[in-house]
Amino acid sequence: MTPAIDRLTHSPLRRHVFFLLLFLVTATGFFLRLLWLNRSLEYDEIWTLTNYLPLSPQEIINSLEAPNNHPLSSILMKYSVSLFGTSFQILRLPALICGIAIIPLTGYLIFLVTRSQAAVLTGMLLTSCNPMLIEYSQTARGYSLQCLMLLLMALAAVLYEQSKERRKVFFALLLMFSGLAVIFSVTSGIIFVTSLATVHVLYIATRSSNKLDFHLINNLVKSFRSNLFLWLAYVVIFGIGTKWLVANYDQLRAGQATYGTPIRSLPHFVLFLYLTFSGLTGLMLLIFAFWGMLCRLRPLRATANLGILTLVSSAMIMAVIFSAGPPRSYMPLIPFMLTAVAIAVKDIAGRFSGKGITARNCCWSAIILIGLGSAWWSLPWFAPDWKEEFKYVRKNIPSNTYVCYPANATYPLMWNTRPQIFLDTASRTENILRNGGIFIQLGTPGNISVMDIDGAEKKLICKVKSIRMKFLQTAGEAYALSPASQSALDIKDIIFAVIGPDVESKVVEVKNALLTQPTGWHVVNPWLTTTIQKNNGSKDVLQYSTLAKYNDGMTSAAYKELEDNCKGMVKFYVLRELPR
Repeated sequence: MTPAIDRLTHSPLRRHVFFLLLFLVTATGFFLRLLWLNRSLEYDEIWTLTNYLPLSPQEIINSLEAPNNHPLSSILMKYSVSLFGTSFQILRLPALICGIAIIPLTGYLIFLVTRSQAAVLTGMLLTSCNPMLIEYSQTARGYSLQCLMLLLMALAAVLYEQSKERRKVFFALLLMFSGLAVIFSVTSGIIFVTSLATVHVLYIATRSSNKLDFHLINNLVKSFRSNLFLWLAYVVIFGIGTKWLVANYDQLRAGQATYGTPIRSLPHFVLFLYLTFSGLTGLMLLIFAFWGMLCRLRPLRATANLGILTLVSSAMIMAVIFSAGPPRSYMPLIPFMLTAVAIAVKDIAGRFSGKGITARNCCWSAIILIGLGSAWWSLPWFAPDWKEEFKYVRKNIPSNTYVCYPANATYPLMWNTRPQIFLDTASRTENILRNGGIFIQLGTPGNISVMDIDGAEKKLICKVKSIRMKFLQTAGEAYALSPASQSALDIKDIIFAVIGPDVESKVVEVKNALLTQPTGWHVVNPWLTTTIQKNNGSKDVLQYSTLAKYNDGMTSAAYKELEDNCKGMVKFYVLRELPR
């Protein structure tokens, strides 16, 4: 313990100040997690609400055919909705509670490891303001729950080692339940649990000699009787967890087939590390995290450093062996990496302990500012709220402009803004059919967002220069729609086929004519291929269907065939540069 930092513990008044600061830091995190709680639902949240919540808990646990089911989180959401009703806030309530609890528990872990108030305050402040922890405290997914349970498992392991014999049973049970919860929150949790368990077992095997040697197995055998409940806890965790994963292996494998990206080269791995750590803590803070992991690796009893290093390394190794997930898949690493930062804070501040309070405070402040700046500005976070984006489009974008939303945003748009989104696009399509106009692509700069006929998201590179437009949280690329003719068609042109309202049978004919073309057509905003009925009191029914498509290399023969099949209800345009 460094007296220059921890002198506060000897003064009741200063101790009260310290706890007041802890409360303010936690309150800050609570406020930040409430700020965007009312944003519209995202794809996976909607999917969970409509597909998993109607199931029984047993069915939810065993529904792993899609990677977006986080079983334990889905069950908690189910009971939350059944108790308090369906609303965005109630659906996100379990994630919110877990996200808030992460802040003080991270501080408690740092306290157990460092016994430093400066380290505790630094770690808790960085935890409360971490963008990814904030986002997934406001998103009805299992990442926040898994993060909390892994943190609780680590705390249980530390407290088990520090507690007296009569309390060890309680912490062994806590370790068992939290370890199982990590696995059942998100299936990738088995990797994190295995890493923590490995470090804990190595600590038990080496704590008498502080080194790895041939007596390791012998030490484990000797410790068996005194740690009986701990070994039983680990047997239960891996027994139940493995049985569940094996029983659902076929579903799990099918669900994971389209999830993640294989790492096949060193540059790809470096890019993966950059994107992952930028999203988790920010790159500048990563320097201090590794400082903390490496500054006290000897003696071996400094298990906290070794544990954090093992946890982070094993997650990265598994990404290479299997596939690299998005940064959110590694979110449970954040509290441990921030604990490593706190260890670095204690180490660095200790070096300044004899040089006056100003030098120490400047060092502390610099780490906090670098950490907050790195986390908040390294990469964009928070997906756009497409409900708010649509409101902006509807109010500010002229009616002669066709707005193409990203293909992966169409499900949230349909859920959060119908029927207005259909009616708005119908009106824009009719205006383009009559008079032509402008095309705007939202959210995918330099590309056209489409789905192919198999339902997979694609991005077509547009060779034409666009005018960049700024919306609320997204940018848009604006192009002119120039009438296309068979004779003037270039093989590199992206063709926009606009199909107007007609009876449903006619639209089906057009759709079939387009989808059977062997030339690579792509569907734009595919959820608009529908019939909308609007009852406005006079029982008027509005029937509208539209289908918009692109192709980046359609032949003249295919163009003529489509023109003949769709005569009278379709117009073809080519994307061109807008006049300045």
